[in-house]
Amino acid sequence: MLELVTESGSISLQGVPEGGELVKLRARLEADIVSHAGQSLTIDLSALAAVSSQLLSLLLCCLRCAESHSCRLQFKGMSRGLFDMARVGGVEAFLPLLQEA
Repeated sequence: MLELVTESGSISLQGVPEGGELVKLRARLEADIVSHAGQSLTIDLSALAAVSSQLLSLLLCCLRCAESHSCRLQFKGMSRGLFDMARVGGVEAFLPLLQEA
């Protein structure tokens, strides 16, 4: 089960993403992105217990939504596995990753 935790300027995805949940999650994430139009928003992926191509697709959908609403979206805590999956698909350069100290 996947849980979405929102804080000021940040959203954390926690748990195991499952296919059916991702459709509902997309609607919730896009609503949060729209509410941050003209602002910055970080999606923290560090508490995800698994990765999938569907999850990567969801992140790309979020990025497209953010661009259309002038929201500066960044991803934090992306696992090596998810990054490698993005690299295989040739989309890693499009993912705005927050550089962590």
